[in-house]
Amino acid sequence: MHVVMAGVYPAKLTQISGGVEAVVLNLSQALQHYPDIKLDIVTLDRQGRARRKEKHGNVAVYYLPSAALPSYLSTFANIRQIRAELIQLAPDLIHVQVADEFAEAAADCGLPWVLTLHGIRFLEVTLWEGFLDRAYRGWFIKRTERRAVRRAEHIISISPFIRSTFKGQIGGKVYNVENPIDNAYFQVPQKATPGQLLFVGRLIPRKGVHTLLRAFAFLHQRMPKTTLRIAGGEVFANESRTYPKELKEFITKAGLQEAVTFLGEIDKSAIMEEYSKCAAFVLSSVLETAPMVIMEAMAAGKAVVSTDAGGARYLVEHGQTGLIVPSEDEKALGEALYKVLSNEPRLEAMGRQAKKVAKQRFHATAIARQTREVYYSIKGKRPPS
Repeated sequence: MHVVMAGVYPAKLTQISGGVEAVVLNLSQALQHYPDIKLDIVTLDRQGRARRKEKHGNVAVYYLPSAALPSYLSTFANIRQIRAELIQLAPDLIHVQVADEFAEAAADCGLPWVLTLHGIRFLEVTLWEGFLDRAYRGWFIKRTERRAVRRAEHIISISPFIRSTFKGQIGGKVYNVENPIDNAYFQVPQKATPGQLLFVGRLIPRKGVHTLLRAFAFLHQRMPKTTLRIAGGEVFANESRTYPKELKEFITKAGLQEAVTFLGEIDKSAIMEEYSKCAAFVLSSVLETAPMVIMEAMAAGKAVVSTDAGGARYLVEHGQTGLIVPSEDEKALGEALYKVLSNEPRLEAMGRQAKKVAKQRFHATAIARQTREVYYSIKGKRPPS
């Protein structure tokens, strides 16, 4: 079966920008081991470089130059070239990642396609700063998402949060398949530094980093040896550009300069080293769908303390693999961090259980098998044994 996966894909395999890029990379690497699946990837080169084809293992990756036209003329131009590429490749099935311009292109190809819904974009845009962004660009994004969800005859849901949030909007058949985690995360050695916390995510308001810092200040008063390492960078154009500066100003005022480290945007090997060395992982978001960083931390054998942000509750088993607290509640988050870090036997038990659950649910090999079954189901066939 010839499948084309359409969506964001890393320009460098060691530098992953966002959860969807990680999903496409992890899934494509696992699927290529099936001899009955011929997999191509169509993506956009955001730097606008000329069209090129690269071979990554058994997978052919087609990078198309992202248009550099005013406003949404670029989006329409991208849709046209993606559609033309998909038609030329003429696959048996198109697998679209995210309800965006790739979905618009696939829907008009006349070929069978399946859509994986990752973000809840119509909710995300409500958190943007600036009236024009929310009203103008936000309207366009919400419209594109609604059209894709309505037009897709087949949808892969990565979390129950997807199904509940889009209830009444989905008209097609829904398949439940969670996100895949790179096998390498399951091999991360345990070199935990006592009291060391790790946060991975962009420094944007939606990630609730200000709540995390206030919670950490509360924790640090009770446990002065605790440290927090923050891995992430890249502020989107529609996000607050002053936010990272405000975070660092808070740290200075709170006297936490020696306890909090901003690592910036780091590559995959450095991220895995951070997972290895942390005692626990923390996520403080306001909105998430199925955060890859939680699954990666679990695969690395770490207990997770997370806010109850969308789909996080479906990943962390409260009291078993970590703790879930209300969003934007710095006291509750600080208290939860204290609970896990002050009880080392419980912390280690949570980490072991987290890894066990991650192997059962998120291992890339298992997710690739389930995805392949979806492909054959859409074609009305049974996969070869």
